[in-house]
Order: sequence, then C-alpha cells, then structure tokens
Amino acid sequence: MFTPYNIVDSIATNSNLVETPLNNNNESLDLTENLLEDVLSSKSSKNTKINLDQFDENDDFDDNEIYLCLFYHSNKLACTYYDLNKKTLFYMSEIQETLKFELTNLLIDDLDPQCVITSPRCDNRFVNFLKQKCKYTLSNDNNRSEFSSGINPEHPLFDQDNDEIILKLRDKKIQFAMIPSIEFNFDSCKERIFNISTLESMPKNMNQSEKILYFSSLIDFDSKLTIQSCGALLKYLHNNRINFELERDTFETPIFYIKRLELKNILLIDENSFKSLKIFNDVDYVFAYKQANLDTFTFRTHLNDKFNNTLYSLFLSKINTKFGIGKLRSFMMKPTRDMRIIKKRHDVISFLLDLRNQDLVQMIVKNLKKCKYINPILKRMRITRCGLNEWKRLYRTTQAFLELCNVKQILNQRLYLEPYNTEYEMRFDFLITLFERTIDLNESKESNEIKINSGISPDLDQKRQLYSELPEFLTHMAEQEILTHNLNGCKMTYLQLIGFLLILSVEDMNFDYSLMDPNEKLAEFEQRNQLKFIFRSNDKIYYKSSLCNHLDEKIGDLATDVYDLESQILDGLQTNFVKYSHLYANMIDFCAELDCLMSFAAIAREYDYTRPIIELDKGSFINAKKVRHPLVELNFDSISSFVPNDIESGETKPKIKVITSPNASGKTVYLKQVGLLVYLTFIGSYVPGINVHIGDFDKIFTRIKSNECISLQMSSYAIDLKQVADSINDSTSKSLILIDEFGNGTSIFDGQAIVAAILRYWSNLDCLKCPHVFLSTHFYEMLQNSDILFGSNKSKIDFLMFDYMFESDEPGNNGEKPIVFLYKIKNGFTNSSYALSSIKKAKLKEEFIKDLQEIYDKILDLKNTTGEEAKAKADDLKMLLCSDIARNDFEKQKNLVKEVFEMFYNFRNSDSVETKDAKGQKIRELLFKKS
Repeated sequence: MFTPYNIVDSIATNSNLVETPLNNNNESLDLTENLLEDVLSSKSSKNTKINLDQFDENDDFDDNEIYLCLFYHSNKLACTYYDLNKKTLFYMSEIQETLKFELTNLLIDDLDPQCVITSPRCDNRFVNFLKQKCKYTLSNDNNRSEFSSGINPEHPLFDQDNDEIILKLRDKKIQFAMIPSIEFNFDSCKERIFNISTLESMPKNMNQSEKILYFSSLIDFDSKLTIQSCGALLKYLHNNRINFELERDTFETPIFYIKRLELKNILLIDENSFKSLKIFNDVDYVFAYKQANLDTFTFRTHLNDKFNNTLYSLFLSKINTKFGIGKLRSFMMKPTRDMRIIKKRHDVISFLLDLRNQDLVQMIVKNLKKCKYINPILKRMRITRCGLNEWKRLYRTTQAFLELCNVKQILNQRLYLEPYNTEYEMRFDFLITLFERTIDLNESKESNEIKINSGISPDLDQKRQLYSELPEFLTHMAEQEILTHNLNGCKMTYLQLIGFLLILSVEDMNFDYSLMDPNEKLAEFEQRNQLKFIFRSNDKIYYKSSLCNHLDEKIGDLATDVYDLESQILDGLQTNFVKYSHLYANMIDFCAELDCLMSFAAIAREYDYTRPIIELDKGSFINAKKVRHPLVELNFDSISSFVPNDIESGETKPKIKVITSPNASGKTVYLKQVGLLVYLTFIGSYVPGINVHIGDFDKIFTRIKSNECISLQMSSYAIDLKQVADSINDSTSKSLILIDEFGNGTSIFDGQAIVAAILRYWSNLDCLKCPHVFLSTHFYEMLQNSDILFGSNKSKIDFLMFDYMFESDEPGNNGEKPIVFLYKIKNGFTNSSYALSSIKKAKLKEEFIKDLQEIYDKILDLKNTTGEEAKAKADDLKMLLCSDIARNDFEKQKNLVKEVFEMFYNFRNSDSVETKDAKGQKIRELLFKKS
C-alpha cells in the first residue's frame, strides 16, 4: 500500500524506448543505439531463450508484391518491375519478341506480378494478349485505375487478325492498368529516373552532371524502350502511393537498388512440352497449388492427385517451406543456360550430399521448418499494428534466419559463391535481442495478448503498477473522502475515458430529508462539498470531487495512458522490423533457393542421380550412359529393375534418330527420358544416369501428347501438325525435338508422306544447322525405301530399335509366338509392330482373340492376292467384319431376292391371263409375308 500522491507525483514522462521515425530513405533511425552496440560487441548478450514449439500458428501465404511494366513497340519488348518486398527496381534491356509473345508469357508466369502496366499505344495484339493473360474482362472497365480514365479498350478482346494467340485463363486474376501514353515520353521518363534519391549506393550532394554519370552506370539510357518502361512504372508507383507510410515526410517510393534482369540464358520449353514430359500435369495447377496450405494434408507421402507422377511432385515432396514451393516453380519453369548458376547449384548439391556435412544438413532442415512466410506480416506492419500470433511467427522466423546465416557463411566460404555480408547476422541478432527485451512472450502466451517487458519505460512501469494496485488505492482514497466531506460512507471507482468518480447513496450523505425538500437538500449538499453531478444509476449517484479532478490531472486516463505507451513502444519495435524488411526479403530468397537445392540433393541421394558435365564450348551434343526415366523407375520395386539405355547425339554421332519397335517396347519412355535428361541438367539438378556429358541446348520441342482443348477449335491431328510445324519453324541447331508416332491420326499414306518429308528436310540440313531429332514411328514400308527417300543423307540418320525375343520357338495357340520385350535399344529396323502379341498379353476373352486372328489372317491373305480372287476375298472379309445378326439377315434377304426373282421370271413367261393373275397374287402374298 502507498500513501496518496507520492507515486502520482513521481511518475516520469520520458521513456527509454520511443518510436523510431523514418528518414528520407524510408528507413527508421537506430532504436536504442546502446543496445545495438551491445549486440554487435557480444552476441551472447541474450538473457532469455524462449521456446515457441507449443505456440499456435496460423500461416498465411501472400502473393508476390511485384508491379510489372511492359512496353512493346516494333516487335521489341522492354520490361521493368518493382519488387516491393526487396525495394528493388529490376529492368531488362529491350529484346526481340515474337508475335506469339512467348517471352511476355514467360515473364508473367515467372514473376507472378500483382499488377501489369502497359501503354494503350502498344500493338493491339500485345494489349489483347495482356488482357487475356491477366484474366481481364470488360466488366472491369468501371474499376480502372486513375490512369485508365478516358481510355476505351478495344472490343472484342481478340480481333480477327489475332486468332493464333490462344492461352489459358489464370486462376489468379492480375490487376491490369493502361496508363496514358504521355507518361511514356522519353524525356519525362529519363527525368523521373534522375529524381530517384533513395538508392543506398548513391553519393550525396551530386550536381546534375554527376547524377547523369551515376545513373548511366546503373541503366543503359541508349535503350529507349527500357527508359520509357522504367519511367512509366515510376509514375505509376508515385501516383498510386505504392509503399508509402502514413507519416512519411517525403513522397517517393523507396528504391534501394537498381538491378538488371537477364533472360538471354533461358532454355525455352512450352506448356505442351511441360505436360508431355510430365514435368507438370497442367501449368495452371502450379498456381492453384501455390495457394494450398502446407499444413492441411500429409504433404510428403500423399500428394494431390493432380500432381501424382509428375517431376514437379517428385521434387515437391522434399520441400520444407512455403516459399520454397514458389522458388521450385521458378526453377522448373525457367531452366537456365547460365553456367554460373548451374555450377553454383551443382556445387551446393555436391556439398549437401557429402557425408561429412550431414549434421549441417539436419540443422538446415530443422531451421527451414521453422521459417514462415512473413512478407504479409511486414506488409501489414507498414499500415497497421500486428497481433500476438504474427509477432510470434516473426520472432521464430528471425531466430531461424539467424541460424541459417551461419549456413550462408559456410557455403560462401567453402564454395566461393559470393562475398559474405555480415550485415544480415548483425541485424537479425539485433532484432531478436530488441524483441526479447521488449515483449514478454511467456506472459503474452498466458494472457493471449501482447505484454511489454518491465524496464523499457519507467513511466509505463509506474502507471501499470498503479493500475494493478488501483482497487487498494481507491479504497484509501474513499477513506479520505469520508473524512473530507463528513460522510457515512462512500466508494471510489475508475472508469476508462471518464476517470475517477465518487459514488454516493442517500444514506452516505448524512442529512435529514424531513426538514427540507429532498432536491433542495441534495443541491445544497453538492454546492457545499463542491461536487459535480455526472450521472445517476439506480440509487447510486456519481460525482466528480476535487480529489477526483486532482487524480485525473495527475494520473490521467490511466488505462488509455498505459495503452498509448505500449502502442508507442510497439510502433517503435515495428518500425525497426520494417526498416530491415529488404533483408528479410533477401533472406527468404536465399532460404527458398536452399530449400530447392535440398530437395534436389534428397532426390539425388534417394534415387542415385549423378552430376552431369556441361561443356557448352563443344557445341550441342548428348553423350550419356545408362540413362533412366526419373518417373517410370518409381513404379519398380528397385532402381535396378528399370532397364537403362545410352544416349548419343551430336559430335561424331548423327543428330537424327528414327526409332522403330513393336508396341509397348519402350519408345515413348525413351523419348521422354532424353528430354528429361536435358531438362534436369539445365535446372541445376543431378540426373538419373552415369557419365553424362551435355553440350549447349536452347529449346525443347515435343510431339508426344495431343493436348485437346475445345476452346482451341482444332482437331487432334491439327494440334499435332501445329506442334510439328513449331519445331520445324522455330528450332535451331541447339534445339531438341521429340516426336512420337506422328502421322497416325490420318491415312497411312498421308502420314508416311508427311513423316518422310520432315525427315528429308532435316537430313538435307548441314550438320551444324540440324537440330537433335528423336522420332519414333510404325511406318515400316516407308523405312524399307530409306535408300530412295534419303539418298546420301541416310548416313545422317541413326535407325534404332528396341530389342525383343520370343518365349519359345513353338508358335502360340493362335499361330503367333508370344513376344518378350528386353527394353534395350540397338541399331536396326523393325518390320512389324507385333500388336497381336501385345493384345494377347492383355488377357482378353478367347472369342475376341479368335475373331481378331481370323480377321488378321484374311487381311494378310487379301494383301497377297489380285484380280477376281482378291474381289471374292474382299467380299468374304466384308462379311466377316459384319456381326452375326447382320450376316444372318443378309442370307435371308439373299434367299428372298432369289425366290422373288424366280417367281417374276415364271410370271413373265405365263401364257394365259388367268395364270398370270394367279402367279401375280402369289408374288404379292410372298412379298407381304416376308415384309
């Protein structure tokens, strides 16, 4: 218990922990500089270790905060985007773009932006493509941004000249904005770039000439479209107040870095090839899966059916973090030809597979599982205050990031990846220490609300102590009021926003109502004791006395003051976390990439993958031994059960491979494993094979699977033709083309002619210009005339087949030997598909097999006969192909026709009229009866 006023008068007004304002670079000033110095001097200064294993977590997964500006002019594309999390402006120098807008499609799929910005003066086909890609509809016209006012988009979305541009709508709608063309003015855009003042590396007090020289070192001003795209994006960010805090003293979007985006070193692969090679079942499913909650299903063993038996699901099963899912998608959708990136990934995988580093690997996995996607938290911190669960998640992730900084240092030191930046470790350590000194998580957990530690602010500590002792204090104050006003009794209370109040009843006032009117007596009592009436509730009257007014003045609105002081401290803490949000974004990128490489290493260890040797200086070639299909081998009990095959193409070997083999012998699997071998190499993964040497590749084309779609309004054969046409028109000497049984969708003669023409076209090319072609076919007649078809170019083609044998020398029950496939490729031709043997293995009904064999024998017999005999056999074959009912009906009709014909003959030869009438009546009766 304390005496009146002694605590109240001694309350301090200054706090050791105050809100940290933002400077002009959108960074907060240092909070408690002495604390930061303590952290930097000694990392062991933490006083408490808090266990968060039992805290409840409710994860969110937010979209990328990327604003993408695309400017297309004269078949050239310029791209600029702003990453709000990293506060970085990325730009890409203008590059040639095709009318199919493949690069634009790849950029949007890879970046997954929140908003796409362009100019209405771009080519209509380009604008319509973006509208469709962003799932833009005409109903959005009323909700356009301020830039779009006055702009009337062309209708319809696809004009007649743009029928070839067809793509799927995205599951997630992207905001689409067209800003006025005047904002793309080159001089205005250049001036906006010069006005950027938040760059971390930017010297102070530069004159105009120095500023021009400085920015010229960051961005190429000779690239006009790039400058226009960049300037228009800056204008959009400014007008829409992107990343502006409420209390900013400047009005400029913070840009800490300007970086160049390079896309020239990409292995191009289209959506059809993604599906045909079973990399993804459907690219759209990747975006849908990105929104899935990692904790709501058994992630590692029972994947969604849409992902079963795909390469993506194989690696996805080893991912530990949510942001690792997005990075894996980026890795697999954008195979790179940059040897620095591939070598770095291979080096990290090799390091993770080293048995001496397994303790470190276990530590990495442990900390990665603690990492949460915190970008939504940091985003909310810029505009509002976070709750307890969000603080716990942020604290736990920061702890994991601090541990993973040591991993980053080890990788950089041993693999020489890049110079190690100690800022990450120092800042994360500082934030953890600051958080632990500010928030009491153990008490917060018990009360389920944020509790500030004592010792942060003397003012807060004293007011909280007073608030906790308020009941006892009010009792003491009530005793003082009884003596002051000569009362029989009273109570004191404290109401938030109203303050301290004196509570009296009529009995407490100690006067006789019989001598005076009660109202007059009450008024006299209030005037004599200087009491101010506030309100009345039942028989209780609430007053403000001089003591209450004094307490209000000295102590104030106690609960509100405590809340305001705690809010001020939390705001200062939030400001410090927001200040280093770009470090969090970069650390998330590192952890996501590390998580992906961990999954690559786990798959390589489990399925015995090896490191490929990439030799770009030797041109384009493949030389690999014992290559396996990474997905098909999963269906076997052990890896050794799968029959591997060698792959040799380029250098001294022909680049065109024609494969002929019986049905179900392994042709399609072989084609796919060739494509997956190249693909896995260029995403930086190890590969299922040994002694793998691969040269330079730029594109992968496939005609393996007909992806039918009603919206395309094309037949399966038309789609197949389009896929082959793309491989012919767009391939280079560094392209890989996989064609499986093309031409089966039309007549056998047309199909053979097309396949022969395709092979002749590629075989006529010079070896230095011919792509790598792997083609399987059943057109044996065509290949029997290969000398005539290809002439001297036949030496440029390898004719391969899969080996097989028969179970015994004795024929089977139906005249054909049972076949056994060995799944081993070798040189040579096959002259039959042996389809009957495959059908027999399907264990169909004996009646069906017998009927099938009979039809097959007659067709074969008909093929070897000519003239009238062939015509008779053809009639027999037609009868055989009819059903039993049809054959019986035909016999009945034939007998009927014969009988009627004879009667008509007799009728015609009758002499008398009576005879003709009698025979005519019989004919009518016969026809009526038979009908």
